[in-house]
Amino acid sequence: MPDGKVRQEIENMRKLVLAATAIAAPVALAQPAFAAPGDPVAMAGGFTLDPIIEGRLRYEEVDQPTLEAEAATLRLRAGFELKHETGLAFLAEAEGTLAITEDYNAFPFAITNNQRRPQFAVVPDPMNVELNRLQVQYRSKAATLTPGRQRINLDDQRWVGSVGWRQNEQTFDAFRAETKFGFDAGPRQGYGGDFVFLGGGAKLGPVMAKGFAYLLDYDEPFFLGNSSQTYGIRLTSALPVAPKIRLNLAASYARQSD
Repeated sequence: MPDGKVRQEIENMRKLVLAATAIAAPVALAQPAFAAPGDPVAMAGGFTLDPIIEGRLRYEEVDQPTLEAEAATLRLRAGFELKHETGLAFLAEAEGTLAITEDYNAFPFAITNNQRRPQFAVVPDPMNVELNRLQVQYRSKAATLTPGRQRINLDDQRWVGSVGWRQNEQTFDAFRAETKFGFDAGPRQGYGGDFVFLGGGAKLGPVMAKGFAYLLDYDEPFFLGNSSQTYGIRLTSALPVAPKIRLNLAASYARQSD
């Protein structure tokens, strides 16, 4: 979108953060005996309110043989999570990214956007304002159900994760079901394709073993080259070596193909 519109959206986001701060502060002050700083605020009827206010300043420099880049960006997030003691919760979160410097190429692919600057190296942190998460969740001892736009971070995020080191977090429009006695995931849809994330684990003595299969099937021509199937196993264990000291071990193997 044009720079003027982006900057207006960023300004609207800034006002939303300030408004959320103004609302959350008196509520927190009204409940000093029940909530420490950063903890959810207890409310009537078994509800708790957890405001989300976050800012991150990021700088990245790229020095390649033919291209260079410098990107200083500021990300703001604002939202809230409302929970009930029955295990039902609602979460909404928006985020906006502002480019303080523009000496970088925000898009590694062809797109009609003034943030695509091929004379610079790629730093994929474009200016934007978006709905980052909007989800409903029900959690019990046996299972957790989460429909909506959400984070999906599997294991160490080697294959599936939110790409948290970038400013614009990767979230998924999905329905996720988790249970202690079944598979962790099901079909996923996005970018006009289908994703299937399967995982199953068992504890074998001191070792926790998990097998997984991540199947990505894109429909759009641009993403066809990214369709893949990945199968692997991950083993973790913690061995006591002294009082209050443990040696954490992890090993994984995976194979990916078209």
